[in-house]
Amino acid sequence: MEVKEKETESNFVFSNSVISGKWIGYTIIMTSVSFGNVSQLTTDLLLEHLDIVLLGFIIDDAVLPVTGPQPFSDDSHKLCASLEVFECREHSLIIVQQRAPFIKGRITAFCKKLFSWIDKSCFSKVVMYAGLSSHIRNDCDLQRDSFRFLTTDLELKKKMVDGLCWEEYSHKKTDGSITLPGSGIIKLVYEECNKRLLQFTALLVYCIPGYEFDDVILLLSRLQILLDMKFAIKSKPPSWNNYANENIF
Repeated sequence: MEVKEKETESNFVFSNSVISGKWIGYTIIMTSVSFGNVSQLTTDLLLEHLDIVLLGFIIDDAVLPVTGPQPFSDDSHKLCASLEVFECREHSLIIVQQRAPFIKGRITAFCKKLFSWIDKSCFSKVVMYAGLSSHIRNDCDLQRDSFRFLTTDLELKKKMVDGLCWEEYSHKKTDGSITLPGSGIIKLVYEECNKRLLQFTALLVYCIPGYEFDDVILLLSRLQILLDMKFAIKSKPPSWNNYANENIF
């Protein structure tokens, strides 16, 4: 795939097809580099089960540059990058996979540029997911499953709580502000979406690093319910081969 790079006013560098797109009616799904690598693993599992097109890349000095073998191909000549952008037309999704962490001190500037792109692209919804450190679970948390959610949409919140019996994330600091240890940029994005009246939903799971595959499958199954995507989770992406040799599904 030939990727033409174009620098925008916000200093993101995209392939031409990404920056020129108006994604009206589309949901943007974003990986949040977080505790236990749960988010990246979930995105790879999602991409494994969708009919996707690689639109291009986002290059920004807030994210460490990395490259490696393309995780969805056995062709060693195909490479992946730190931030990749995929499209799934069937479900009207733009999916951003982030494979490298942020550079300290540059997250706020990155989020500003991210929202500039979201505004220009006319996305209707923003969805993120992440792992959370299990050490913050209290006695009440331990009596329920490990899944939690956050959303800026009050109607959706009512459906999640009353209709789906999902548990809303509720941990806060003494000043009343929400705390999301280990979740990456989700708090910043959640607060900014609140200010902008954008529909934002975060799917969260408490996890312990070492074996996260059950957590990943849980997150993806909840994402399917949220976005009404019906497919059986039955195969692992090639990117899992080095550390998931047993039969998971």
